[in-house]
Amino acid sequence: MLNPLDLTGKNIFVAGASSGIGSAVAVYLSKLGARVAIAARREDKLKETLSAMEGEGHHYYVCDFSNTDTIAPVVDAAVSDMGPFSGLVYSAGLSQMRPLAMLRTSDINAVMTVNLYAFVEFAKCITKKKNVSTPASIVAVSSVASLLGDKAKLSYCTSKAAIEAAARCMAKELGGRGIRVNTVRPTWVNTGMMDVFFKEWKESSAAASHLAQHYAGIVQPDEVAATCAFLLSDSAKTITGTSVSIDSGRLA
Repeated sequence: MLNPLDLTGKNIFVAGASSGIGSAVAVYLSKLGARVAIAARREDKLKETLSAMEGEGHHYYVCDFSNTDTIAPVVDAAVSDMGPFSGLVYSAGLSQMRPLAMLRTSDINAVMTVNLYAFVEFAKCITKKKNVSTPASIVAVSSVASLLGDKAKLSYCTSKAAIEAAARCMAKELGGRGIRVNTVRPTWVNTGMMDVFFKEWKESSAAASHLAQHYAGIVQPDEVAATCAFLLSDSAKTITGTSVSIDSGRLA
């Protein structure tokens, strides 16, 4: 039977796989035959993700993405354990609510470090000649926030726009080596991060209105995982330097 998303024989690294989208991606890829390395800060949550994955040969690594110096040793360890990688999904993300009048440079740096700088470091490490098996594919999880500004979300929206710009640059630089780079751009995804946002803004009439208007359009984590799997697969071999929106029409 034809399976256009077959990932059998591929080693894929999923960064930010302890919960939410990243965890769903790791589990989904394992079901498609990939061997998956997962990394995040919380070991207990990584073990939960690992226990839900199918197949054998998966590994987990504890890594604090707010300290980018820890990333290269983790990638080296994963390559030593599993061999070169033909895929990377970067799903780590830090959200922050700060009105402009209260926003500090340190707040922006904290978000940019996790959402952008760590992604760039992972991509740099994975694409070293000894660490990559080509053809290869890199996918970063962006957000409709890259195009839609919002009150008190300057750091988050800016970081997601930067991820997409970085991916376009990488696509052109790495394309000659057989490495594709894309992003996925979801709207609200049914994860803990979404729950935290609406809990913090539960008294906001705008948030309540948004829920009433868009609830049916909230994306499930497996939908994002399926799109990532497609971009990692050979079926997407000519897709690079772009962002795939999973937005229930919000950007239409």
